[in-house]
Amino acid sequence: MLVVVPLGLFSAIYISEYASEKVRYIVNTTLQVLSAIPTVVYGYFAVVFLSFFIKQVANFFGLSIHSESALVAGLSIGIMILPFIISLLEDAIRSVPKSLRYGFMALGATPAETIWHITIPYAMPTILSAILLSISRVKFFYGIIVLGDKNKEMNIGRAIKVTQAVVDIKFEGELPKIFNALKSKLKYKDKELVLEVSQHIGDNIVRCIAMDSTDGMSRGDEFVDTGAPISVPIGRSTLGRIFNVVGELIDECGPLKGKYNLEPIHRAPPSFTEQRIQEEVLVTGIKVIDLLAPYLKGGKIGLFGGAGVGKTVLIMELINNIAKAHKGFSVFAGVGERTREGNDLYHEMITSNVININEHERSQAVLVYGQMNEPPGARARVALTALTMAEYFRDRENQDVLFFVDNIFRFTQAGSEISALLGRIPSAVGYQPTLATDMGAMQERIASTTSGSITSVQAIYVPADDLTDPAPATTFSHLDATTVLSRQIAEMGIYPAVDPLDSTSQSLSAEIIGEEHYKVASEVKRILQTYKSLQDIIAILGMDELSDEDKIIVDRARKIQKFLSQPFYVAEIFTGMPGKFVSLADTVSSFKEIVEGKYDHLPEAAFYMVGNIDEAIKKAELIQAEAK
Repeated sequence: MLVVVPLGLFSAIYISEYASEKVRYIVNTTLQVLSAIPTVVYGYFAVVFLSFFIKQVANFFGLSIHSESALVAGLSIGIMILPFIISLLEDAIRSVPKSLRYGFMALGATPAETIWHITIPYAMPTILSAILLSISRVKFFYGIIVLGDKNKEMNIGRAIKVTQAVVDIKFEGELPKIFNALKSKLKYKDKELVLEVSQHIGDNIVRCIAMDSTDGMSRGDEFVDTGAPISVPIGRSTLGRIFNVVGELIDECGPLKGKYNLEPIHRAPPSFTEQRIQEEVLVTGIKVIDLLAPYLKGGKIGLFGGAGVGKTVLIMELINNIAKAHKGFSVFAGVGERTREGNDLYHEMITSNVININEHERSQAVLVYGQMNEPPGARARVALTALTMAEYFRDRENQDVLFFVDNIFRFTQAGSEISALLGRIPSAVGYQPTLATDMGAMQERIASTTSGSITSVQAIYVPADDLTDPAPATTFSHLDATTVLSRQIAEMGIYPAVDPLDSTSQSLSAEIIGEEHYKVASEVKRILQTYKSLQDIIAILGMDELSDEDKIIVDRARKIQKFLSQPFYVAEIFTGMPGKFVSLADTVSSFKEIVEGKYDHLPEAAFYMVGNIDEAIKKAELIQAEAK
């Protein structure tokens, strides 16, 4: 419209018999410029479109091609087809003189005079000027795009300071954004070193956290800005494989097979409208948990305990029980724990067919490790790497995913180390001032949405058995259920060493678990609490000073304590006892009969390390037979 309307106006002026030569000259020049505009626009957009198309085709076939190469190819193709386009434009351009030709003929000119005086003077200069303008305009835009693309893709910085896991990089051009990943141009120990931008400290310098050892680095080493955060593989092809924090395979089973995408590990949590609440109990097969601190599907569960009380064994049992019964996908994040335990877990999963090493796509679990020997950067980000993989199964596959973290305290500890290296002023007990923010950024992403759910089980080390320590205390507010492991119970030889009175669950209500389950759980807790309050009297005065009613409560409490123990599948090689999976119905009915006094005549030892109540009865018969 911007071209046609002025052309019509100028044509009317031009054919007017009153138009002077000067006016005709101005109109002639204007017509040439206006008729060249479509060709110039074509030149620019044709090359840009062709370069984009070439790059997409290359990506589809898995070929690596830079934007500069795509533009060169696009320009070449554009020049090749330019004559064809010009022949098409010639007709369009001739339409301009056509109106002039008819007007000229109306004044009495012959066709030969019309061609000589109109077509040649106007059409040919227009075509030539369009070609020249098009080529010059294409070259101009090509230079701008290629120059900008080079600067963008090759944004290189140089290391000016290396302090263990913290590296300062200076850039001459544009500064990378916070959380952007930088990759080394050199290889250290045959691997590229990945850094994550953490601070802009001025003078075109960024302070970065290393995701691997900086051994071998020196000042002046070059790093390339990737333009995006650390990105890791997602998809079904990740099943059965072991990854590190940057998404590299570390299981020595070859490259990934099948389709996968790369996703950044830093992402926003689901919006409020996308989230949903589930009120379905997740049966674990472990009596003390299912009865007194039941887990919800899509909930967040914390396993609290000091060193050596059985957190890792319990989480491995949960993986064994839930993953087998659940038949969904599981993602395990090993955060700052022992490499031996990670290796044991991997082989345990192979033995239990959770991982199929011959056909990885038939596996049900993904493992992501950032072990205790790795730098704080890896330990601080490996949980986010695993969570990104779990989010894929929730959002794209619409699955109910199990997300295991061992140990979330190491995530906090790594953040504390990084904070000190970055020069931040420490907060309470030496932790980073951003402790709550760092924890919230991860925990808020572990949520149930309208697409699927993530049920998270997190082992949480408690320093010096102090639950008021800022690290475990900060985690409490994000959890739906807490399972506290007690050293005192472990010293009694009761495993799992779960404290039934300190462990809590938001789902322990009659509306969710049912009236009978709630009443039995409440009565069990009442008996155990009464026994706990009587222990001081028993220690000072002995059992004889108790009333008959209190003696019955103490006897039942001790039997309940023993019955809360249970042999684990993953501990069979250590204990020699076969593991037991106890259904929720058996658990509730067994404890109901104990609190009602139905088994007051059985010895305490019969309740130790058994599954359901039938096994306790058989064990009592064996004990009585041996006594005779």
